[in-house]
Formats: sequence, structure tokens, C-alpha cells
Amino acid sequence: MNHRAGLALLSPEIHNALPKHALLQWDVMTKALEDDTPRWSLGSGIHEYHAVTIGYLGGEIVKRITGKTIGEFIREEIAESFNVDFIDSR
Repeated sequence: MNHRAGLALLSPEIHNALPKHALLQWDVMTKALEDDTPRWSLGSGIHEYHAVTIGYLGGEIVKRITGKTIGEFIREEIAESFNVDFIDSR
């Protein structure tokens, strides 16, 4: 994960079609990212900080591979292994 996905921002068309408070709706945001077109091609050497989208991109990878939310994955696979308290803010 090195900020090269080309999805640092949503395109204006996708962004303007989002409902109010879309950032709080996981499925809405991941669908918007899925439907959008990256701003540059993979391997182009371009990178841009994905401050807003990185959580959705990384979390959705975890969800599609494991079937767990990122919070569930961290709690069950990492925190519990090290006997660390972890509060999932669902």
C-alpha cells in the first residue's frame, strides 16, 4: 500500500452523485471507488496520498479475502493473539 492506486480522490461525477454523509457509509464508499476510474495507470510511477480513501481500499481488500471487517480482523487475528484489548468502534 504505497498510495499508487490512482483513487486518492473520487472523480467529480462519482463524488457529486454521493448521498449526504457518504463517508460514514462503508458500502456506498466502496461501491463508489469500485465504479470510479483510477486517475493514472498502475506502474506509471505517479503517487498521491490517499488520505480519505486508503481505509476503504485496504479494508475492502481484507473484507473480500476474509469476510471480516477490518475491525473484526484486527481484533480476532492480531489483538487477541497478543492478548491486547481492542475496541471495534462499529
